[in-house]
Amino acid sequence: MPAHQLCTAPIIGGDGNVYSVVGTCRDALRRCGFSEESKELVDRIMHKHEADSYDKALVICMEYCEPVGAGEKSHKCGDPEDPEEDVDDYDDEDEDDVYDDYVDEDDGGDDDEDA
Repeated sequence: MPAHQLCTAPIIGGDGNVYSVVGTCRDALRRCGFSEESKELVDRIMHKHEADSYDKALVICMEYCEPVGAGEKSHKCGDPEDPEEDVDDYDDEDEDDVYDDYVDEDDGGDDDEDA
């Protein structure tokens, strides 16, 4: 059993079937590099029968994974998501640099030189 949640798992608003929830958590753990913990999660719920109810299965899943909305990308807890995919990291300076590059490349001539 981990001391804290290891990664996020997109289970909120997803398929509520207990097998689906466990599978989603297992896959999230694997994607984040926690393959041993993913095996432990499945073993505790499916083989050792520590979860004799749906609620207990969810509690065990949440020992390993922080639940996030369905469709979100799994990532390790405490680590930021991939900044290249994060739209909120957009900086206004980047827009100015792109504009400056465009203006520098422009020869200043008329676009209709062939006319």
